[in-house]
Amino acid sequence: VTTILRKELRKMNARYFVVKNSIFRKVVQDVGLPLPDKWVGHTAVVASKDAVGLAKYLQSFKEKNEGFKFRFGYLNRKLIIDKDITHLSKLPSIEALRAKVVVCLNAPIANFAGVLRAQLTKVLYVLKAIQNSKS
Repeated sequence: VTTILRKELRKMNARYFVVKNSIFRKVVQDVGLPLPDKWVGHTAVVASKDAVGLAKYLQSFKEKNEGFKFRFGYLNRKLIIDKDITHLSKLPSIEALRAKVVVCLNAPIANFAGVLRAQLTKVLYVLKAIQNSKS
């Protein structure tokens, strides 16, 4: 199961490490990040620049594999717990958000072009009417 997880995370340019809890605790304290309450068992650390994409993949992996669970994570140096990761996975991807921004930016331009086209059409109708009245 972890082999599949590692391969998929590699495709996403995410990094996956299994670390001892004592080492992880020491590194987190040295960096100055908040520590979660006690946890038991193996700890895997996954790092990615695309937090939403990573959360989406881990959520789908969790749904397919019963033994897999989130404990906690860090986002912008803040501790997030499993339910926060689940909420994060429900956000649209960065590509979808960019597409929405482009649509929002394009809509006023398209509307303005439509208004100009309508005004030009009216001018052409007036000119055609003038031409017809003179002939």
